[in-house]
Amino acid sequence: MNKTFLFGNITQEPKLFTGKATILKFKIATNEKYKIKDEWKEKTFYHQVSVWGERANYLSSILQVGQPVVVEGKNVSGKKTDDRTGETKYYYEVEAIKVHPINNYKANNLDDEKGDDLDV
Repeated sequence: MNKTFLFGNITQEPKLFTGKATILKFKIATNEKYKIKDEWKEKTFYHQVSVWGERANYLSSILQVGQPVVVEGKNVSGKKTDDRTGETKYYYEVEAIKVHPINNYKANNLDDEKGDDLDV
């Protein structure tokens, strides 16, 4: 089963791409705490997230940098060839099935009237 759940904060302004398909891309940061001997350490991981279709349009209007979100999706990877250099680049991202903005986040007077179960 290919299932991923992430809880983190948006680290870059979400970007909406339109064309043959509508895609919203953004990055989130998640943290992991662990203990080595008697000292606690923290490690931050960054994840590329993509949202497709109508959800991408809607989420592009409400998601903001710094906002906490829960992402449910699947891991995807692939490769692309840079048209200019011919270099092959490999990528990994989470293709979101659901994105749950956390409602207690209020930036720029964002008034989220959807309630705690916003499911897009």
